[in-house]
Amino acid sequence: MAASRFTTFLDTFDPDPKKRGTQWEHVCKWFLEIDPVYRAQLKKVWHWDKWPGRTPRRTVKYACVALPACASARGLSVGGLAPSPC
Repeated sequence: MAASRFTTFLDTFDPDPKKRGTQWEHVCKWFLEIDPVYRAQLKKVWHWDKWPGRTPRRTVKYACVALPACASARGLSVGGLAPSPC
């Protein structure tokens, strides 16, 4: 996607920062599930609040939790992703 189209896409997000952040988290989860590179490396991706291993009282800065194909689940910050440890 060209930068100008991506900016146009981001402009459709809600102006409220909390809602905008939630919208961005949905986009990131979707991307991790459909991108061929990540899809091959990840078994499952959850939003943090939908992850079955979540501790309700614990506050974290993760937007998503991913289950790599070769390791245990780990949290992901949607600001950036580190290479797979596999």
